[in-house]
Amino acid sequence: MTYEEHRHEPGDEHWWNESWYFDWATEDAGGYVRVGLVPNQDTCWYLLCLVTPDGVVRVDDKAAPIPTDGALTVHGITHVGTDGTWRIRGTTTAEELTAEDVVHGKAGREVQVSIDLTWSTHGTPFEYDITTRYEVPCLISGTVTVDGVTREIVDVPGQRDHSWGVRDWKSSRWCWSAARLADGTRLHVTDVVFPEFRFTTGYDRDVTVTDVDRTQEIDDLPRTGRLKVLPTGTDVTVTPIAHGPTLITDGGDTWPFHRCLARFTTVAGDGLGWIEWNEAPISG
Repeated sequence: MTYEEHRHEPGDEHWWNESWYFDWATEDAGGYVRVGLVPNQDTCWYLLCLVTPDGVVRVDDKAAPIPTDGALTVHGITHVGTDGTWRIRGTTTAEELTAEDVVHGKAGREVQVSIDLTWSTHGTPFEYDITTRYEVPCLISGTVTVDGVTREIVDVPGQRDHSWGVRDWKSSRWCWSAARLADGTRLHVTDVVFPEFRFTTGYDRDVTVTDVDRTQEIDDLPRTGRLKVLPTGTDVTVTPIAHGPTLITDGGDTWPFHRCLARFTTVAGDGLGWIEWNEAPISG
């Protein structure tokens, strides 16, 4: 496939959106970044979330100015990519709190965060055929510093994606996941449920996913999940290690969008990755 890392000309739909997502995973910490441009609402949804089992350090701003430079600079953080490699770096003010506080709308304490991470392609990029989007398995290296304490990251697994088009978060419910399994192979599953139809896609090694039988236990936070992936038959138990939720508000409704650093267990052993659930009150 040909990478389309650049910005695209927006349509005129209210919920036309262009986003770049990045995540990384280790046994005891991880994080993700989302730059989401909503040009017809003149806003940027920006999420920078660092997680451990003890809590969340985050920038969560769904009313950030749309970046005007080629480096996609938001909150002092630059996001620069060319042909398969992306670097995110900068220093910003964030807040530290628990995941439970996030879903209950509470505030945290102010902390300083510096990030300098590079995503390098590690596997075959996967292009969706039903919408304009592609997913890229990566290895991530660099440093993350919170209040002067630096964590070095060397060749840890992660994923990034780039998506553009109409993306109304209240029009569907979905489960997305991406992981590097115990044998070093990659798994990515997206299952999206609209009122009128459902589509499932992704990859299990080099096989395109056609369906998934999934269950999950979610109260305030996700507790466990299971994915049985078709056509391969791969059976995965997903156990959250740390939580990085955000609250979505639309049309008077507010709901938690759950994103978790997780352990992915198969008969071959444990892998690491991220899983998310959008349990929106579906409109339409």
